[in-house]
Amino acid sequence: MEKYLYPAGRVGRATALLFTLLLSGCATTAVQQSYELADTDLRSWFNDARTVVEQERNVELSDVHLSTVSSREMLFVLSDIYGKKLDPNMTADMRIRVFADKAFAEVGFLQAVYDPFAKRIVVNRENLSNFITDLTAQGLDARNAALTVLIHELIHAADDHDYDLVAIENRHPGDTLGVYMVAEGHAELQTEQYCKIAGCSAAYSRARLQSFNLENADTQQIHAARENNMMLLYGQSQTFLKELGARDPDGILVKQAIQNPPGDALQFFDAASYPDIPRADSRAKIYAALDAVNLSSNGAPMLQFASAPYTDSDLPVDSSKRQHYVRNELNSIIAAGRMVYVDQYDRDAAGLAIRVFEASGPGEVRKKWAEIVADYNHLVASVRSRWVTSKHISADTLPGGTGDLPEQARMFAATITTKSQDESLTVFNSLVIEGNYLIVVSSADNFELNKHALRETLQQLRNPI
Repeated sequence: MEKYLYPAGRVGRATALLFTLLLSGCATTAVQQSYELADTDLRSWFNDARTVVEQERNVELSDVHLSTVSSREMLFVLSDIYGKKLDPNMTADMRIRVFADKAFAEVGFLQAVYDPFAKRIVVNRENLSNFITDLTAQGLDARNAALTVLIHELIHAADDHDYDLVAIENRHPGDTLGVYMVAEGHAELQTEQYCKIAGCSAAYSRARLQSFNLENADTQQIHAARENNMMLLYGQSQTFLKELGARDPDGILVKQAIQNPPGDALQFFDAASYPDIPRADSRAKIYAALDAVNLSSNGAPMLQFASAPYTDSDLPVDSSKRQHYVRNELNSIIAAGRMVYVDQYDRDAAGLAIRVFEASGPGEVRKKWAEIVADYNHLVASVRSRWVTSKHISADTLPGGTGDLPEQARMFAATITTKSQDESLTVFNSLVIEGNYLIVVSSADNFELNKHALRETLQQLRNPI
């Protein structure tokens, strides 16, 4: 869930697409006339689910309560959770302003979410009703359909009780996707197990087949799944945990993974190497350097988000191509990190992202440079449509030029314009190699900010605090 960058909305289709692609990089998922979900039924099923999880996990969850909200109210719930995770002192207004886009992207498919701050399971009544409607139309029981969702969320609560999920996230800056992958994978594995006890196995199997089996999915379904990291969160995460369980039947490795999750998504494809301490140490150095890069916009400090360097959208859809890409990346890239910056007061202001890759050698870092440039060129071309045009421009000709960049740096620039000529923006990708490190800064419109971010990141890598 780390990929969202809360893009500016000034060029409509062009901006939304390009920002998602350039800068991108705990819940259960949800159409017929909706099932009438009675509050008394839902609370009864919640108590049944809680009893199963308490017994199987030997944990007391009486302090975990149930709330039901509308889709609109869920926007505020999600923004509140994300804001508190980033900064417990962030005001409610600021949480909505910063996280509204991220919450809006997720609210359509979330049936429920565990709120670790309020110790509650929050159910989206509309989405859960639709989910139950879909399964009951296939001959499955409404109670069992609901149990698959409630048990899953209560396992998050049990994990939070045992391990303190927010504290884990705070201890591992930049590893949030890894934290979520382990949390979701663990909840899915135990939901499958506990549904055998609760009688909801058939509903569980049918729901997961529909939600996460993309073998016959259309392009739109696959795009939505990748944008929300479904293939990683609910697919590869389970494979990883099952492989750890096979290595260690006593469950010690699984517990270790919950408390110290892999730092990026690629590690989940290589369970045999977990825990990879040298890779984790290298990644920590990258994030320490990124954390020290402080940027400002409109005279105020920008908000920083330690983000995941690899997401579903960065990986091929085809499983064999995905495995091939991951294997090559693991062999050539020692560690990677991403930091995202957004204007904390102006949601329409363009954001910025910094990526850092540490390669295994000079040849590998040059290959990564070529890959980044090829991806940038492809993305600039891909936004062209009947509404939007794009073209590359020379950054050297822009006011201020590129003379203040390091000698070995390169700035790529392109303009994205609506064909009515009423809206336009310029997107930048600047790159520099320092030893075996590659720094990539992606942004829009603010040319000087991009150059400043590149210089600052290079400085932090050369002279860490």
